[in-house]
Amino acid sequence: MPGERKRMPNPWRDLPLQDYEGHVSFASVGQAQMLARTLGLLVEQHAPRSAAIIGCAGGNGMDRIGPGQLERLVAVDINHAYVEAVGLFEPVDLIYAALAPIR
Repeated sequence: MPGERKRMPNPWRDLPLQDYEGHVSFASVGQAQMLARTLGLLVEQHAPRSAAIIGCAGGNGMDRIGPGQLERLVAVDINHAYVEAVGLFEPVDLIYAALAPIR
């Protein structure tokens, strides 16, 4: 149909959280550990009142944030199942963080 948008498949939308978390947690990969450590350090060093985790997966370090450290935490991911797993944001169809400020 003319003018109809064709949606490109995105493998991240269908990757089960358990598979993703399993891969990034391997000691040889170390991604989950690095993300958790970095988030914990950033929250500790900058003491923000709120934070957004873009690409939240199953938490990506949210467990490093202690009670009362943040007033608000928002989790965003392209995979709706990941967002549902952490329960901190309503699913969206598009995530664009190209100009996200870095503090």
